Amino acid sequence: MTDSNFKPIASDFDNLKNSLDRLNRKLNLLFNQVKGKLKREVLQMPIISYFVQKSYQQKLLNYQPNLPSISAEHQNLLDIVDSNGVAMTSLKDLNIPKTQELVDKANWLILNAPEFNETEITVGIRGHILREFPEVLLWGLDPQLLDMAENYIGLPIYYLGAQVKRELTNGKSLGVRKWHIDTEDYRMLKIIIYLNDVDEFGGPFQYLSKQDTEIAKKSLGYKSGLIDDDVMSSHLDPEKWIACTGSEYTATLIDTANIFHRAKPPTHKERKSITFHYISQNPIHLRSKNLSISSKTENLCKNLTERQLRCIFPL
Repeated sequence: MTDSNFKPIASDFDNLKNSLDRLNRKLNLLFNQVKGKLKREVLQMPIISYFVQKSYQQKLLNYQPNLPSISAEHQNLLDIVDSNGVAMTSLKDLNIPKTQELVDKANWLILNAPEFNETEITVGIRGHILREFPEVLLWGLDPQLLDMAENYIGLPIYYLGAQVKRELTNGKSLGVRKWHIDTEDYRMLKIIIYLNDVDEFGGPFQYLSKQDTEIAKKSLGYKSGLIDDDVMSSHLDPEKWIACTGSEYTATLIDTANIFHRAKPPTHKERKSITFHYISQNPIHLRSKNLSISSKTENLCKNLTERQLRCIFPL
């Protein structure tokens, strides 16, 4: 039998393996979702919630002396996030080293990445491709960003990596384009960086203030899940929906665990962006154990400090 006879068999085997890998990922995601929902429901029981919150507040108090110092400018941003849920700035004002390398590589990836994770609404760079370009992932491990995340969350942090993606201009309201509150932790910090100008029609990040979030939660009887526009509008005036429009390289800091938010469906122009994601090392639950970082990160890890390693591989 010649080599050419084996090619169809090898191709069929690869297709089967890829299908099984996709099925395994979907089953793991479903399992984590069910486990997370059950855990949230248990934690919301009044007597359990009381003791869990008491323990959480004690952990915050015990760790407070260990929080790193940060600049006045960065503290001001965190204060705004704490009071409102969102703070907007720019990459220039955020002033993190190697920012140019970050945006150059992210833009290159969006134009040239050999493999995408495609859905009906989003094209994202797959994690194993992103790991080959450490400029993006390492930016999120900058000590200043870790200091900010740790100060905001109040506990040792877990860095879940980065997402580089395009929001497609089809106007569809699916998945994270619906209103929701993230449930992984009590406090979270995400940083969204726009890689192009984003107006009202270009898929901006959209949110409700903390005050309006509490009003909507109470009116909806919300615990978790996705909320359609028509349902949200019947509980809160759309005039109070806030869109984070901005020019290229706008940076938005968000506590997605404490405000209703979504990616507004783009209708005229794609939104290109990077999102960095931080939670505590003892979260309520994780939908996924990583976004773009795994044990196969030799290129990423070889020059990291002990602290940086602890943030991606918690003890």
